[in-house]
Amino acid sequence: MRKTFCLVLLLFFVLPPGAEAATLEDAFSPRQGATDLIVKTIGEARTSICVAAYLFTSHPIAAALVKAHARGVDVRVVLDGHQDYRRAIDYMDRHGIATRFNDRYAIMHDKFMIVDRRTLETGSFNFTRSAEDNNAENVLVVHDSPRIVADYRRQWNKLWAEAARPSGSWF
Repeated sequence: MRKTFCLVLLLFFVLPPGAEAATLEDAFSPRQGATDLIVKTIGEARTSICVAAYLFTSHPIAAALVKAHARGVDVRVVLDGHQDYRRAIDYMDRHGIATRFNDRYAIMHDKFMIVDRRTLETGSFNFTRSAEDNNAENVLVVHDSPRIVADYRRQWNKLWAEAARPSGSWF
């Protein structure tokens, strides 16, 4: 938190009047708060969550998305089309979360989440147990940066439009 405060203070004195003054939160893995920060960010959602993810096996993150959906948040997830492990994805689908799979690219390696059209979560962190327990990864949450969030929203809309809901034995 001290880093975030110092950054905000620095930006206050450096940015010209009218410029964006985002606030930031960060966390790392293994077991340095990355999953907790993502779950906290999901818990703050009031209207919408748009997720773009390469891999998704994290039960705590899936459970947080299901909980948000249950309280009326519009949750939509677009995933790389080459998923091998589907337990968390099936769990979200059974609870009514809109999910699509994008196989337009060799890999859709995105890892970001837009919350309430005003907060962005991004970083190297895949939404997986391995990312939390075994890998050195990072999470950055950007609050109150409309231009950056709008850029990610446009990219998410593109990925969602390109994707399809699978048929057959997935669900």
